[in-house]
Amino acid sequence: MQASNENSRRAVSPNRRKLTPLFVEKVEPSHRRLRIWDTEVRGLVLQVEPSGAKSWYVYYRRNGRPRWHRLGSFGGFGLSDAREAVRHINARLTLDPTYDPQAEKAANRTQGTVDDLFGRYAAEHLDGLKSGNQGEYLLRRFVLPKMGKLRAADVQRSDILSLLNGVPSSSTRGQVHANVGAMFNYAIRNDFLAVSVNPAADIQQRKQKARERVLSDREVELFWRWLEEVDPT
Repeated sequence: MQASNENSRRAVSPNRRKLTPLFVEKVEPSHRRLRIWDTEVRGLVLQVEPSGAKSWYVYYRRNGRPRWHRLGSFGGFGLSDAREAVRHINARLTLDPTYDPQAEKAANRTQGTVDDLFGRYAAEHLDGLKSGNQGEYLLRRFVLPKMGKLRAADVQRSDILSLLNGVPSSSTRGQVHANVGAMFNYAIRNDFLAVSVNPAADIQQRKQKARERVLSDREVELFWRWLEEVDPT
C-alpha cells in the first residue's frame, strides 16, 4: 500500500508557486489529486483532492527515501501556521539526523490520545466531507486544548460536560457537541484503541428559556401614543 501511495505521488507533477492566502482559498480542484509546492518554505505542499478538500503536507527525505507528513486541513490550519510548522520541522531535520516526523506520528498513535484520534478522524473522515473544514476548526479550537492529551478511551461524560460548559455560545456549543459525538462514533466504528463508549451520547443541551416582561405604566403610555401615529395598514 505504501509503495502504491508513493507511486501515485510521483505520478503527479509538482506545481510550484509562492502560495498566498487568497490563492489557497480560491484554488479549484481538478479531476485528479493536485499538489502545489510553496516556493517560500521548502517542503510545504498544498494538496487538493478532487472533492475540493485541501490539506497541508510537508515533504522531506529520510535515508534516501521520500516521506510525506500530513500537517492538517486548510480549514483549521492557515498558510502562516503551515509555514511555521514546516520551518520548525525543517530545522529539526537539519539538527537531528534521526528525526522523522511521520514515524514519530505513527509511534504516537499507539498512545491512543484524543489528539491521536482527531488526527486519524480528520484524515480519514473529515477530509471527505463538505463540512469537514468547519468540523476540524471546532475540534481544534474547543476540544484539543482541553482534552487532547487524555486517552480517548478514558474520556468521561463529565469531561464532555465540562468542555461544553466552557463554550460561550449556545449555537456553537451544539456544533461542538455534535462534532465530538461524531468523532467518538468514528472511534467505535473503527476499533480505535479500546474506545467502546461514546461519552458525548445522551447529553441534553440546555435550552434557552423564554423570558416574560411586563411593560411599565410609562412604557404602556408610550406604546399607545406610538400606535396612534402608525399607518393603520
